[in-house]
Amino acid sequence: MKKLIPFFICLLLCVPSFGQNQRDNQMSVSYGFFSNSKLYTVLSRIFGSVVAKDYKASDFGAMSFEYMHDLGDLVSVGVAMSYFHLSTFENGNSYEFNNYSLLPAVKLNWYRKPWFGSYTKVAAGASYRDFYEEKDRVYFNFQVSLLGLEVGPEFLRAYTEIGVGEQGALVAGLRYRF
Repeated sequence: MKKLIPFFICLLLCVPSFGQNQRDNQMSVSYGFFSNSKLYTVLSRIFGSVVAKDYKASDFGAMSFEYMHDLGDLVSVGVAMSYFHLSTFENGNSYEFNNYSLLPAVKLNWYRKPWFGSYTKVAAGASYRDFYEEKDRVYFNFQVSLLGLEVGPEFLRAYTEIGVGEQGALVAGLRYRF
């Protein structure tokens, strides 16, 4: 994780000043269904332990915060931060699982109009896992949103994304442009 800190500092230094008149910065909050962490945990418990006769899992999905900066009309760069929590009940025992992710991202804006936009987003970075059976560890994680759609006025838009990754297979949220 310490090796990633210089990378993120360089990323932030590359972002131009906030004192511009046009809306080229974006902050987003989102909720996602079926993240990588959920898939990994559920499949590893189901296939990894035949003795788990009574297995149940519950989560509230992946919560994400994202900052993006437009480099032009087509490309935006930024970073996504995501949190995921899972509770499991197995053979009379309950366990907790937390996952924190920091993913640098690139977004390609395919269509951008005042009330509608579409895009594709790719993000890759690190996740920190606090898991009940393993030592806490850092590992590679990603998000690939094949199709993103946003609607609303230029400064505040609702959006949804379909893809695969730590933010979820189906993501919905609000985006503020400034």
